Amino acid sequence: MLLIALVSSCLFLTACDSKEQKAQNAKWEKQATENAKAYITQKYGFSASVTEANVDRQQGMFGTTPLPDVFVQMQYDSRDFTVFITGEEESTEGADTYQAPEIRQALSDTIESQISGLQVLDIYPVRKSERTVKEPLCSLYFDGTNLSEVLKDGVSTFDAFYIRTDLSDAKDFSWLSGYRTTARFISCRDGDILKTDELTRNFAAPHPIYCDNIRTMSYSPDKQKMQADHNAYELQKYGDIYYYVNSEYYYNEGEASEDMPIIKEVDPPDPRQFNGRGSIEASVISKAYSISAESPMYVHVYYPERYLNTDKALRKNRHDFRLAQITKDKNGDEKYSAGPSTVVGDYVYERFFVKEDVPAVFEILLNP
Repeated sequence: MLLIALVSSCLFLTACDSKEQKAQNAKWEKQATENAKAYITQKYGFSASVTEANVDRQQGMFGTTPLPDVFVQMQYDSRDFTVFITGEEESTEGADTYQAPEIRQALSDTIESQISGLQVLDIYPVRKSERTVKEPLCSLYFDGTNLSEVLKDGVSTFDAFYIRTDLSDAKDFSWLSGYRTTARFISCRDGDILKTDELTRNFAAPHPIYCDNIRTMSYSPDKQKMQADHNAYELQKYGDIYYYVNSEYYYNEGEASEDMPIIKEVDPPDPRQFNGRGSIEASVISKAYSISAESPMYVHVYYPERYLNTDKALRKNRHDFRLAQITKDKNGDEKYSAGPSTVVGDYVYERFFVKEDVPAVFEILLNP
């Protein structure tokens, strides 16, 4: 089975290849082109035309290194697809995306049969140097009945998005057994999140400000066991902020707390107190809140962009915003810090670890 190298986009670095390396790349691409044609004919029984070929590239500390495996762009009957195959030698062992639409539909139908109400099926892309392969690369032929085997043979993972759906029941996902990557089922608080690619596809982990519960299905090849994890998030509101507390967290020897934080609105601290941290000339553009707790806990806070006292667009000028924090130690001494804000959709986000008798005060600053 082919191993797909996941590399970052770095097209401009191809120009750094030596003359000899460029010649070698061309040989790999030529051989891979012939291999791809033979592979497609053997697998599907038709001849496809080649539109482009690009060697895979391994990301390194000082650039990228060309690899003999090649992404060959092909077309047949008005359908564009990709073949990933070696160019080092003559071979018909490859993987392709020709049946991706059929596989995607079968996967969607299978998921829908277990948990109805599927809104968006987001298949993670396989990345490469020049472009992104957005569909699953599979070696096995999909005959309409062997979805599980095809998925096990593929190289992609997926997120299934729902709206206000209870995902606590694992249902029957035995068909995912042996699947090499992770599948996530995500319930959104409303449908607006599904209208914006930024919110559905760019978060490494969906944020509870948009999602109320998430089920993760993963398979351990070593233990040959399917694991199902479910997390539900109860979003709270105080003043302008939204927040939630981890249902479980680990502190010292794994102590857990289900207490809620104590949140109060306070007078905004003077930005001049943050001297030496790049915020002395900044202006306060949010309300300030004190967060404390009777036991250690993580508190995740979201501050809506619409409540910020500024005309600047948050997502276009996020580096101008700084999240200021004031904490007090057990001796009562205040510690001031201010760092770049984390922007999640239409919110400024921060995670606070709050200990007993050590309250935290935060506000949002705008650099001049």
